Amino acid sequence: MVQPKRVFWAHYSKNPRAFHFLKEVVVEIFNPDSEGYGEIVVTNLIRKRFPLFRYRMGDIGKVVVENDREVLLLKEREQKSFSLHESAYFLHDFEPLLQGVDRFQIQLSLKTDLLTQVCFLLVKSQASLAEREKLIQQVKDGINQIIEWDPRFAAIDVELVEEDALYINPTTSKTPLIVDFRN
Repeated sequence: MVQPKRVFWAHYSKNPRAFHFLKEVVVEIFNPDSEGYGEIVVTNLIRKRFPLFRYRMGDIGKVVVENDREVLLLKEREQKSFSLHESAYFLHDFEPLLQGVDRFQIQLSLKTDLLTQVCFLLVKSQASLAEREKLIQQVKDGINQIIEWDPRFAAIDVELVEEDALYINPTTSKTPLIVDFRN
């Protein structure tokens, strides 16, 4: 673990993935790789009454010094999480819902500039039609308890599919659990 860094806030317009922070915000990088990128953990001491301690953002980044100022460089989302309208969701949030399936994939895409499509693709072999319908409804009900979403800005679907409907990364030939097509 890297020691906490205190940095100052300013919008760093030269690079949209680089940010300065207020001095009351502590940024830590957990488990950095050889290039210094790791999981970003933030402690917000601005709110004196109810400060936010060690909040996992779900992003991967590193802290660098540019022009004598510390800058947080964002690299990507953590592979086991996704964001939807200012909220981060992690795979472990959905594990209890998805225990009854053989495989799954969560795909995110933009239907319009304001509408994000979140599709839970489930693979379940050896299931009757009634079992399939029950599984879909249970997963939908569980998702609605986990994700706070407004139908004006998000659409959430649950589909039972065959294995070949899951996205395979053409570079790695792997099937990621979360695929974000919004970029």
